[in-house]
Amino acid sequence: MADISAIETASGAALLVEKISGVNSVALNWLVPFGHAHDPVDRLGRASVLSEMLMRGDAQRDSREQADAFDRIGASRGIDPGKRYMRFSTTVLSDRFADAAALIADNVLRPRLGQEALSPAQDLAQQSLESLQDDPQQLAVLGARAGGTAADVFAFGPIALELLSDLAPTTRAPPLRDLDLGNTEVSDLGPL
Repeated sequence: MADISAIETASGAALLVEKISGVNSVALNWLVPFGHAHDPVDRLGRASVLSEMLMRGDAQRDSREQADAFDRIGASRGIDPGKRYMRFSTTVLSDRFADAAALIADNVLRPRLGQEALSPAQDLAQQSLESLQDDPQQLAVLGARAGGTAADVFAFGPIALELLSDLAPTTRAPPLRDLDLGNTEVSDLGPL
């Protein structure tokens, strides 16, 4: 039976911990309520663009410096937009967890969301949408997930491209900083 504990941090955040004997690594998944369901109708795709922008650094590090910092401690990292949550993840040896958690916290709490991150993120999202024309299986899967058909998703593609290109500098930085994350700090996680 799994040994799972629920802990409330000093900031009020819920922390779930599963101990697995014989494993010397830690996996962290931090769910921030900023998934696709939070995209305004006139900004569909914002969560996807934001997830790519977030991989391009934080307030202290550009993309390469951030990647190098994770590599130095042997940590993987990921940022994935879901329906309701943006998932920030890392896996690292347990003796490097505090370092990895600090890097993830910088990414969540102090993201780098400038124009230099927006343009490449828009380009990647556009390429992804355009590639659906060459992948009927993926198109069908997306249609089924959306509760429609592949034709519905294909018809949405040009609309999404227009909305994507419409992300202006005034709207490029979604209010991730304004989310109520309490006064979350890495130290709130305590020893694991």
